[in-house]
Amino acid sequence: MSLQRTNLVLSSTPLAADFSGDVQALFAAMVSRLKILSPTGSTLFQTGDVEPVGNQGPWLKDGSAWWVYDEVTGRYAPADISDSAALPFWLQNTTPAGPTGSEPLVWMQTFNGRIIGLYGWNGAVWRKASVPPATGTTAARPSDPQDLEQYWDTDIHCLIHFERGSWRTVAGTPGDAKFVVLGLLEDAIRTNPGWVYVGEFDPSVRGRAVGIATKDTSGINAVYTPDTGLTARAAGATAGSETVVLGSADVEQHTHVIGHAEALHFDNNAIFQRADDGETISVPSPQPPNQFLVKGDGTSDGSQAGEAGSGLVGTSLLTSRQLPLATQPNYTGVADAHENTTPTLYLWCLVKT
Repeated sequence: MSLQRTNLVLSSTPLAADFSGDVQALFAAMVSRLKILSPTGSTLFQTGDVEPVGNQGPWLKDGSAWWVYDEVTGRYAPADISDSAALPFWLQNTTPAGPTGSEPLVWMQTFNGRIIGLYGWNGAVWRKASVPPATGTTAARPSDPQDLEQYWDTDIHCLIHFERGSWRTVAGTPGDAKFVVLGLLEDAIRTNPGWVYVGEFDPSVRGRAVGIATKDTSGINAVYTPDTGLTARAAGATAGSETVVLGSADVEQHTHVIGHAEALHFDNNAIFQRADDGETISVPSPQPPNQFLVKGDGTSDGSQAGEAGSGLVGTSLLTSRQLPLATQPNYTGVADAHENTTPTLYLWCLVKT
């Protein structure tokens, strides 16, 4: 502690002329004759409610609390810090009454050692406090983020947090899927930290439309009966194709109009023939295996009846039943696959990890 100059004066009475003694006796005689005097009187401490300037000794603030001078800060500080400490906030689970006087305006709600919420008094009610996260560009993200530290990325306009060693969007839980309207997969993933392409590790799901499962992948924990005409499918199952080739069994029963009944041949004898499933048919050549035959007696034309009329000469009756590929080219063209996909918009589908 440094010493301060004062207006005090050190005074002493004369030593007796006939003093006799050793050095110690001389010292004792001199000390006994010393006095500390002040020309204007002296004050051992300061009082009042205004902090003294500089070190003027102890300060009895407001006549009730002792303060001493702090050489480090150059200010007076309370000798007992309890006099300067004020309750910074309420720390309890129940809602405090409206604060009065110097009572704190902040309430930290706690329960069983956990912080539940932070509130501030707005003059009428306790209002929940909002703590905005740090903001900045993608490049300015903290290089040493702490677990669950939040950050608003201004490049992607998204709230993210650091979790399981990576930046991830706060929204969504692992396994959630969503579609992104961006042309480049690179952009879709960049703007959705923590998400990956849904077909990244499973090629079988790439390019497929998404349907609603009706049962669990295994077991019977969740089974729902689909609507009439729909097949129950497990989560993760795949079905369907973009194109389909219709077989004979896929063509509905129907009839064909006979084109030129009169020109087929003589008389009214007619034979209609069809092939059933599993039946082996003999294909006469060059006549089609499913034929319309009119047998006459070879002497006169058969009579024509009805209102069908006469079509082009040489018209033959062909059924729509498809033939084996080996014989089909002799009678009809190869069946073509037709588009089986409904009008569809294709977007990048991501899944949260």
